[in-house]
Amino acid sequence: MTNKIQFQKGLSLEEFIRNFRNEKQCAEYLEKLRWGRGFLCNKCGGEHYTRHWKDKRLFYRCKSCRHRNTLISGTMFENTKLPLTKWFLAIYLLTQTKKGASGVDLKRKLGVNKDTAWGMRQKILAVMKSREDEQMLDNQVQIDDVYYGGKLEGKSGRGSENKQAFLAAVSTDGFGNPLKVKFQTVNSFSKAEVSCFAKKYIKEGTIIHSDALAAFNALNENYEHSKTVMNNESKEIQKKNFKKFNAINTLISNLKNFLRGTHHDVSNKYLNKYFAEFQYRFNRRFDLRAILDRFLYVSVNYFKPLTLNRIKLGAA
Repeated sequence: MTNKIQFQKGLSLEEFIRNFRNEKQCAEYLEKLRWGRGFLCNKCGGEHYTRHWKDKRLFYRCKSCRHRNTLISGTMFENTKLPLTKWFLAIYLLTQTKKGASGVDLKRKLGVNKDTAWGMRQKILAVMKSREDEQMLDNQVQIDDVYYGGKLEGKSGRGSENKQAFLAAVSTDGFGNPLKVKFQTVNSFSKAEVSCFAKKYIKEGTIIHSDALAAFNALNENYEHSKTVMNNESKEIQKKNFKKFNAINTLISNLKNFLRGTHHDVSNKYLNKYFAEFQYRFNRRFDLRAILDRFLYVSVNYFKPLTLNRIKLGAA
């Protein structure tokens, strides 16, 4: 049987280039997304304006207060010196391709230096994370405790000082097929951390399946919690138990392959952003053609400007 999600058409590179091959096309597309319901002056809220171009940038002069508004002020693109064509291509590469693009990939494909590519990528990931932080899981949920990274030396597994602990959860339909996924770093696998994760990302009353880790007992209070003992059983029962968690185990494997294959080395400081990148594409995989449009709409209407200094300080 053909996997309709896997083989959907998406937005081809040829179509993308045709639609956004110059600055005017990109600006007018953003204009439609931002001012589609009418212009509002950033200073006085006036609705009447004159429109003009200068240095390939689109400006609006408010007729009420004479304030000059720019198309990108108050958006993710605020104060950028880069052409919108480069931003659009970067967003396309990070939303349409399954494995995304590393900073080095963007540097080469956009023709910018490594610091510029890193900054662009971090701002795009910040938008993705802002959207993913609002997502909550429901239906039936599988949850697991995971470690990422670490050096070769030292203690391995639980308690390793060289690895980053994180929680992974996926909502599934009645057939066990994954719907939406959520990953989040934690300081430790404690009841407090599990409870905080669940309250933020899983709707109350949801059926949650976990292994017998003691920290997951925190889920007994507000959820229909089902625990499975994974070890100390016959091989046949163990095989059956692991099959119960096929969705979450597959996604954890895919996440690690994405991080190691595309990025090779990810700082724990920015790990949640890389999680958000994976989640953003996966959770919107049912309509690939709409991802670019949805991202751009959010970037000019809901996302507040973010400086690189704030990103480096971990503010986003």
